[in-house]
Parts: sequence; C-alpha cells; structure tokens
Amino acid sequence: MSDFLLNPFMTDYSVFAWGTKYSNPSTLPTAACGGVDIDANDVVIVKNTTYPYLSAYSWNNGFGTMFSDPSGNYLPSSSGTTQVVGRVKVSSDNNYVFVTHNVRHHCSAFSWDSTNGFGTRINSSISVGTASVVGYALAITPNVDAIAYLNSDSLILCAFTSGQFGTVYADGWGQTAPFNGVDGGVAFSPSGDALALGDFGGSNLLNAWAWNSSTGVGSKYTDPVGMTGNSSYGLSFSTAGDFIAYAESGSPSYAAYPWNSNSGFGTKVSPGTTTGDRGTSSAFTKNDSAIIIGPAVYAYVWQNNWGTRLTSPTGIVNTLVDVEVNSTNTFMVYTSTGSPFINAYPISFT
Repeated sequence: MSDFLLNPFMTDYSVFAWGTKYSNPSTLPTAACGGVDIDANDVVIVKNTTYPYLSAYSWNNGFGTMFSDPSGNYLPSSSGTTQVVGRVKVSSDNNYVFVTHNVRHHCSAFSWDSTNGFGTRINSSISVGTASVVGYALAITPNVDAIAYLNSDSLILCAFTSGQFGTVYADGWGQTAPFNGVDGGVAFSPSGDALALGDFGGSNLLNAWAWNSSTGVGSKYTDPVGMTGNSSYGLSFSTAGDFIAYAESGSPSYAAYPWNSNSGFGTKVSPGTTTGDRGTSSAFTKNDSAIIIGPAVYAYVWQNNWGTRLTSPTGIVNTLVDVEVNSTNTFMVYTSTGSPFINAYPISFT
C-alpha cells in the first residue's frame, strides 16, 4: 500500500492510501462507460454505451446488487442502438439522476432514491440543437434549480423547477459558439454563483460567468492567463470552491486555478510531475486533501497547489474516462474504455 504526506494544517489527516481493488460487480456493463457518480448513500451510477445505457449498483464495502434498469426506453432509441459516451449526475438533494446522450433531447432525468432506484422518467421538452448532435458534459446547480450540459452544437442552460425541466435560458454568454465539438466540460461552483465552461478548439479554452438561477448568465469573468494546448475538459471545483481543476490536451495535461466569485481566476498552478498524456477527468476528494486525475489513475497531494504524486494503485486497467469520490472519502470509482469498464478502490486518510 502506498501513501503520501498531506498538509497537516489543512485537515486532521496526515496520510492518504490506496487499498486493494474491489472485486468487479457481478453484472458488468458490456461496453465502454462514460460518466460515473455516487449518490448520498454510496450507490454507484454509471452511463453505459449499450443498453440499458444507465446502471446503478448498491454499495457495501464493494459493489452490491445491481438495481433494476430504468423503465421504458428512456433515451429514447431502439434498444440495440449504441449510444455515445455521455455523463451522469445525481442531484445534491439525492432525488434525481440526470444523464446526457446522443438522441434528442440529449439530456434525460429520472426521479431517484437510494432504496428503490430509478423512478419515473422526467420528460424533457428541450429542443435546442439538431437531432444528430451528441450530449456530453453535464452539471446541476447546488439548489437543483438549473442544469447545464454540452452537446456538439452548443451549451444548453435550462431551468429545473418542481422536478420538471423548465425554460431554456436566453443565450447570455456573448459567444455564438462557446463550445466546439467534444466534451469540453461544464461545472457550477459549489456556491452556485458561477458557471465554468471548458472548450475544445475554441479561442477561450476556459471560461466563467456569474450565474443566478433566476436570471441566468451574468457578466463574463476575465479569461485566465496561461492556458496551453487546444482544449480543456473534465472540470472540477474543489469542495470549498476555492480552486477549479481541469484536464487539457497540452502539457502539463492537467492544471488548476484559484477561484473567487468576486475576482474570478487567480494564477495558474501546475503539477511538477505529469504523465505527458492528454488529461481526461479530475475529482477532488471531499476534504480537498487530494485530487485524482486521468487518463492514468493518479492522485496528488492537494495543499492549495499540486503536491507529491502518489504511485497508481495496483490493478489499473484501460483509460480512465470519468472519476468520482464518495461523500465520506472512503472509496473512489472510475469508468474506463475497456473491460471491466467500471472499477473501484478504497481510499483512506489517517
């Protein structure tokens, strides 16, 4: 078991460690998985590229029983149609699961609870973009009153009121094409007062606007200094909301900026040791003591900057697509492009 020192002044913890890889679920996805999220009671939910396209597993110190598939043809499409890898998010109140996909309206939702699983599909009337576009990154406001998601046409911002999709917000970000192609990444700040957007091949690779769910997009923050490569994606705010991390196509593969909703982006901070690969995703632990990144599975000390990089845990397979840490910092789950497509490791802080 590997470990590394954390900042003793930041939390009560001094050591982080990977444990032995959990056994695979008894029922595995049959193809590559995209997004992964973990609900408030440690249920693991993943987006699949083949039917049923969305799977959920109970958790008891490892993968448990697989929940019943969502009822009905929820994307909608024929059951044999392969779906482009999308993302999945559980709302902060633990009452809804949202998922992006490649069939109109590119974002769907289900009522949810940790005991019974998927409930009624919530129909979306969003009609932005053409039928052929693909849904990618996804974010939900902390108050569960608005959603943001990317498709291959644009950024879509939609109210979510009383458990129903509402009005699409007017285009207020001042760009006709704030997004250009694939999963650029989108995130609301933990305080819900800012919206961050990563771009692929555009002129502004990392953008942010003030956000208010009553009025929508506000003023644009000054663009950050020091972006490299031609894309940024896999955005994640720290739990405290004082940093935003992202993956990028250029060196150093991933980086972060201090964040303040009054002043915007601070000075870029980059790790001293990187993989040299194109980054794919990032997730802070919920105590902000470490950050886990892809495409390989690495963790770094986080002390308001990148610290020592931990050796990858044993048994890593394939490329990390998305990663999430549970609310009590006891395990992490990542999805991958090859079998077994979903993987989990215990993590510990002492």
